[in-house]
Amino acid sequence: MKYRPEIDGLRAISVIPVIFFHAGFSSFEGGFVGVDVFFVISGFLITKLITTDIDANRFTFGDFYERRARRILPAIIFVTSTCLPLAWFLMLPGQLQVFFGSVFANSIFLSNFFFLTQIEYFQPDAHLQPLMHTWSLSIEEQYYLLFPALISVIWKRSKWSSLVLISALTSVGIYFAYNGITGDPAKNYFHSLSRFWEIGMGSCAALFSTLKDPRPNKVFTTMGLVCIFFSIFYFDKLTPYPSLYTLIPCIGATLVLLFGSASSGPGRVLSLPPLVGMGLISYSAYLWHQPLFAFARLSSLNDLGPITSMVLSLLSIVLAYFTWRYVENPFRRKPKRLIQKRSKLIFCALGISSIFAVSGLFGYFLEGFPERIQNGTALGTLETRLSPNYGLSSECAAIDVKSDACQTSSSFEVVVWGDSYAMHLVNGILAQYPDAKLIQRTLPGCAPLKNLAFLTSQLPVEYAQTCNDFNSLVIQELEDAQRSLKVIISSEFALDEKVLWNTYGRRIPPEKRIEALKVEIRTIIGQLTALGHTVSLVSPPPEAGYDLGQCLSKAKRYRQPLAACDFRRDKITNTSIFDVLDGLEKDVNIIRLDDEFCEQDVCKVSYDDVFLYRDKGHLSLEGSTYLGKVLLGFAKAELD
Repeated sequence: MKYRPEIDGLRAISVIPVIFFHAGFSSFEGGFVGVDVFFVISGFLITKLITTDIDANRFTFGDFYERRARRILPAIIFVTSTCLPLAWFLMLPGQLQVFFGSVFANSIFLSNFFFLTQIEYFQPDAHLQPLMHTWSLSIEEQYYLLFPALISVIWKRSKWSSLVLISALTSVGIYFAYNGITGDPAKNYFHSLSRFWEIGMGSCAALFSTLKDPRPNKVFTTMGLVCIFFSIFYFDKLTPYPSLYTLIPCIGATLVLLFGSASSGPGRVLSLPPLVGMGLISYSAYLWHQPLFAFARLSSLNDLGPITSMVLSLLSIVLAYFTWRYVENPFRRKPKRLIQKRSKLIFCALGISSIFAVSGLFGYFLEGFPERIQNGTALGTLETRLSPNYGLSSECAAIDVKSDACQTSSSFEVVVWGDSYAMHLVNGILAQYPDAKLIQRTLPGCAPLKNLAFLTSQLPVEYAQTCNDFNSLVIQELEDAQRSLKVIISSEFALDEKVLWNTYGRRIPPEKRIEALKVEIRTIIGQLTALGHTVSLVSPPPEAGYDLGQCLSKAKRYRQPLAACDFRRDKITNTSIFDVLDGLEKDVNIIRLDDEFCEQDVCKVSYDDVFLYRDKGHLSLEGSTYLGKVLLGFAKAELD
């Protein structure tokens, strides 16, 4: 296959946005689409190599998988080996357990399925996992376990039938991406069947170009680049993914691959030496960037600033160059490549993979070694201070509103209703009133609303029905009560992070969300008040945009003052909900936690040695108790 420098330029266009996306640069919120472009490029190049070898009667599975091993394994082994000691010293037990699990899963190219199982509401932050990005490498290798055997059989018999068959399978994959595989769209992000079609699109482009050899076309190449750049700068965390939206960057990459040329137009730009050079080291750059950002975040009390993020981005490129030159190339290039004999290569690859697999399983099943001590702090004990705060019981995080574990008395007088931000209030209420006759009606991610629902970008509007059903059961329970109750409602009301839908399946435009939420809160409180209940709304705590619980744990481990995690009031990131509350205080009894946590211009994250937060916004168990007893006595204010 003739070398095409513009494809290396396209690789550069793919990897740079991915790096900047994980760096946290707001202009690159859609940078994750670079992975999709990588998938298409991979499918195109590998299919071209296979069909070229088949036509020349020189294709063998041994040669193919040897090339893959020499291309993939040396760099990933080197990067993983570097991560191991850093993870040991920088990660809490739960984080280290997930890391070891990812080491095992990556050693057998199943890390996408491993991370798929880790997607739960209270799981460790993905940005802190150094090998999180290996999910895409696993999907590629799974594809290439199946594809070569398939194409080697059908390509010799009928080239056009090969294109039709791969196109049909790719179309099925697009359907899976749109409708989902698991029933949980958040997990579909990592699922192979939701992603194979992207590599398949590259394979289709390779087969088509072999059969028809399309002429270079500046217009189509430009359109392709426009699709890619549009996705990078227009998509964000609220964009459903993977979905039909994923077609845009994939079609863009396909157009560039089919119609691009280094001799003219946009292809000439992609063939500029800086872009080509970046493309050559793109694999190593992709490997390095996530560990660098993860370990930097693990070692820093606060979130990374733009200067630090840029320095780390540049460092990933520097490390990529040296890895490409001194690790990748020596194993790939003939005749002086390292481990020339295939048998020795297989022996070394299996040996190292086995070491990673065994050590990964060992660390995972030993739960990340919670007995470790750092600067006199027992890490297992420290991590328990960041445990999920379910309120009365973890059973109260389910749709079953009748669980006995979610009440302190069958003749209840107080109802706590909302999402996980209502859950974390319960311990504070009981700290103030240990004998409170209370029931907890909470469901994670489900705000106490009737006609609106907040959803993440990964969930289609149909998933709002689960939340609506739950809230309808709670409202019915309140309607059936034959006495006046004290109802405390709370939610994250994540206007800046989630999509707001109404019961008609329509997305509320951003500019109308605040007013729509105000109307809905007034409506729901008015309905409960009309039933004779006393209603109070408790705001979420102020947030700083990063994990405040992790900041506190790191301050404790690194012997820094806990006050180093405090933040300025003008740095609050969830200001939208407080804007909503500003317009409701005349009509609704509101308890604002920003007023309780923030003294003058500084928002407190701890008091004395008490952690108020367990993550970005949830109260810790001890923080909720402290809030109820000391800060405000919010329970006292409402239950007396």
